[in-house]
Amino acid sequence: MSDLVQLIGAILTLIGSLGGAYLVVRRGRKSDTETNTLATKKEDREDRDSLIQTYRDELKERDTRLDKIEAAVKKITREFRISINYIEAGLLWERRGSNPPKPTIPIELHEYLDPALIREHQRQEEQHTPKA
Repeated sequence: MSDLVQLIGAILTLIGSLGGAYLVVRRGRKSDTETNTLATKKEDREDRDSLIQTYRDELKERDTRLDKIEAAVKKITREFRISINYIEAGLLWERRGSNPPKPTIPIELHEYLDPALIREHQRQEEQHTPKA
């Protein structure tokens, strides 16, 4: 009977060992699956973070370009107003009989006009301006 008890004990030990090994393997596979899932989620998160950073960089670039465009539009608008005021001054000067002095060309418009015309205009102004 002692041999039978030992044999049953050995069989139960073997079954317990095999069951334990099975559980360890199963747990290991589950752990691998969880690890792979976590790694995939981490990669996905890193990809999203990278994409978000790319979008932020692009938005910053666009904001910079929009700021430059806005500054250019403000400059053009300001110069347009100055041009209109100068044209209006010229029309009023003509209406009053074109008597000297002619309206002075605003400095802001010099970059758009022929320098020879500006010099001629200034020469005529000096010619008709009384000296003190």
